[in-house]
Amino acid sequence: MFLNLFMAAKLSRSEIDDAANDDFSARVNIFSKAWPESRLFRKFEIPETTLHISDDAHQFLDPIVDNSRKRLKEFEDRERQLKSGDAVVPYILRPGYAIHYIGNAFDLWAITKQSKDEDKQLHLQSVIPTDSMNTRNLLRDVPILDLTTLLVLDSLSLFDRIFDLFPLIAIPKQTISFISQHANNLLGGVGAGFAKSILASINRWVNQIEQPNSNFPKNAVVHPSMVVKDYLQLAQTGRWSVYCDDSALRMLHRREAKNVIDFCTTDLLSLADGEGIISVSDVVGALSQLVAWNIGINVKNRYLVASLIDAMESGKHLGAEDRLDFFGRHEPFIILFRALTNPQKTPSELIEHMGQLLTDMLQDDRSEIESISAVLAFWFNRVRIFPVPGALGWRLLGYPIIYALSRLPDRAVGRTVGVMRTATELCVGERFMSAAVEAEIPTVLGEIAGELARNDLKIGELVWRKLFIAMPIKTVDGDRWFAAYKEKWHPEEL
Repeated sequence: MFLNLFMAAKLSRSEIDDAANDDFSARVNIFSKAWPESRLFRKFEIPETTLHISDDAHQFLDPIVDNSRKRLKEFEDRERQLKSGDAVVPYILRPGYAIHYIGNAFDLWAITKQSKDEDKQLHLQSVIPTDSMNTRNLLRDVPILDLTTLLVLDSLSLFDRIFDLFPLIAIPKQTISFISQHANNLLGGVGAGFAKSILASINRWVNQIEQPNSNFPKNAVVHPSMVVKDYLQLAQTGRWSVYCDDSALRMLHRREAKNVIDFCTTDLLSLADGEGIISVSDVVGALSQLVAWNIGINVKNRYLVASLIDAMESGKHLGAEDRLDFFGRHEPFIILFRALTNPQKTPSELIEHMGQLLTDMLQDDRSEIESISAVLAFWFNRVRIFPVPGALGWRLLGYPIIYALSRLPDRAVGRTVGVMRTATELCVGERFMSAAVEAEIPTVLGEIAGELARNDLKIGELVWRKLFIAMPIKTVDGDRWFAAYKEKWHPEEL
């Protein structure tokens, strides 16, 4: 115990005099001779010759870490799979399983918040892409929180606000023990402050926090795998709603549980907004922070539009081109828009989300074509650099328009096609807006409508009627889209 405490003091750069250091060295020598294979404290000497090649380093490490080459390769393979998306591992299990250079979940969280877009192995995926929030009995049930939720709430300074919605919450006793273990660790890393802050919040609200315990055996040291297993066992009893910001953990829970009620922090923010507990601007701020930290979330159109309100108001006097430039410098919008242009999404997901946003914006008759066109152009310019969506060409711009046309009332179809015209001009630039590019607009819309009709006659006919309203046949544009429509459908059936 003394040797470990002294070593902790040395590693924390505490000033230790020479006499104490000499005494420590003497004690280490005595201990090492008595227990040379101790798993609590061992002494190794670095060879005087420099470790020039990796084999030398591994030969030195093998007595410390059994078969260091094999273990390092296992770590590298798992991390590569995490980064590519071929493997899904609960967030708090990654250190020590797939990421060998990060010690624990708290250190991982500190690094996640500073990580780059390409470091997928470090990111927290909070939402399941196909999720839609199930609010049934949500406010009636007591939620049970996992560690990732506590990390997110603490970093957003929202821990106290959860009690505005839920008078009582539950945190597993194993999870609290794990937090306490790291909050009081003398060798705490870069994330130790998160453990201390969360523990202080728990202590502050202890009278409103259930601390359930499954049949998991009590251990002096709590490991991450024990925290995960304990949480899943408790969640699967159905006594609580599952509040979890790790989509991998929620998917594990769903495999075993029936009639699942689960949610994450983005759902909590939306619920608090609906209850009037938190303002829309505060929700936008929290969502922007999550996106900036590389937390995988979905952003509702309500908040995307809200992130632009100030910019739209300030840019009322501007034309579409200036608005595009203005929006591109509006930080809240840029950050949230990353969720809409996430390269991890499939082309169909990217297009559907943009189509939904267009629909919502165009349903408001007071919305301005210039602003909507600038948003669509901003999205197109971001997404077309991705390999698969980029191969669609101008169709990438046409698909969200067709999506919106199929859902909007007849009165909005003219404005919708007008948005595509303006967005196209913004994307190519006014100087390069040639007659050939203008001709592409009705042609692309007609081709997409024809393909829809071939696969689903009902939806195809609906879009056909909307295009006819916006661009009547026997006009230049009307004849263009109709010719393209016929070519993509079955001419013999017309």
